[in-house]
Amino acid sequence: MTFAERMLKIDRRLIFLMIGAFTLVPLLFPVGLAINISPEVRSVYDYIERMPERSVLLLSLDFDPPSYIPRPWLFSGMRSGKTCAWWR
Repeated sequence: MTFAERMLKIDRRLIFLMIGAFTLVPLLFPVGLAINISPEVRSVYDYIERMPERSVLLLSLDFDPPSYIPRPWLFSGMRSGKTCAWWR
């Protein structure tokens, strides 16, 4: 019997129980990792907070390989744009 066949024979309830336990344990016992906020992120947050009510902001929060600009091109004056809608 191959590994894949053995995995297919595991009861679904056991799999869901394991997923639930792996999700619940970190919630009950937090690891306590430090969260550092970079100056760039802080400046974007402050900018959004200073915007007037009912303003519309177009901001990108996605990353995928086609949207990646290699470092040498980043400083050559090339501009890029991203999209994600945020209504405030």
